[in-house]
Amino acid sequence: MALPFPARAACLALALACLVGTLAGTPAEARRSASAPRPAEAEAEPAGAWTAGVAQAPTCSRTRRKLWQADEGWVVKTISTCR
Repeated sequence: MALPFPARAACLALALACLVGTLAGTPAEARRSASAPRPAEAEAEPAGAWTAGVAQAPTCSRTRRKLWQADEGWVVKTISTCR
């Protein structure tokens, strides 16, 4: 025996509301978890030191830059850039 359309729609709406309520959680649970901070968990000590490999020597270059200064005019400076 099939339910009439309004009763079937009401049952589906109730089932959907129950499903959404269980997936989203209740507002009381959200307030409780937001207001009561959890105790800090002990941070794990690292097992050992590791490196990503042998450090490469920096690549440095020296270039000349021109800088305009109002009282001196053009000033040329040599700067070092390392990567």
